[in-house]
Amino acid sequence: DYSSKQTSLSNEIDVEFARNDAESFKNYLVKTLGFVDEHVILLKDATSGEMSREIERLTQLAKLDSKAEIMFYYAGHGLPDDNKNPYLIPVDVSSINLEQNGVSLRNLYAKLGSSQAQKITVVLDACFSGGGRDQGLLAARGVKIRPKEEVFIGNMVVFASSSGEEKSLPYDEKQHGLFTYFL
Repeated sequence: DYSSKQTSLSNEIDVEFARNDAESFKNYLVKTLGFVDEHVILLKDATSGEMSREIERLTQLAKLDSKAEIMFYYAGHGLPDDNKNPYLIPVDVSSINLEQNGVSLRNLYAKLGSSQAQKITVVLDACFSGGGRDQGLLAARGVKIRPKEEVFIGNMVVFASSSGEEKSLPYDEKQHGLFTYFL
């Protein structure tokens, strides 16, 4: 829900069905993969501060257990900065404060990797070209940017709904992101 935190944006900028995706993914973790419900952190319409705090907490908790497993899931907008470095976009961040308050994929991968968790899985239902499920943050201007590819470290695997200039799309009939629904 980007439009409620940034009054200059129309509700067309919101990521349709992202909340449904997050709730379904949490249920998948608990009911199918056997994660303990209390160990799953669900943030809806997360701000920059909330995301940063929970990423740090997740990393610190994983350092306490050599058998820790991290599963990080994100549904929302992504956007590259002027140097084409990709960022996850919390609901209170725009292209104006992207580098200060966005979640850099490079930093996210480094932080999760520093936890030394036995297994790290990152799932991203976002695109980073400036377009998105509902035409994204820059698509109104017809801008498409090819973001830099990121390198991850440690025991990490990343599943992403799109790459390069591709767009992530909704599955209207099922009220989910297309990628998350089939994942």
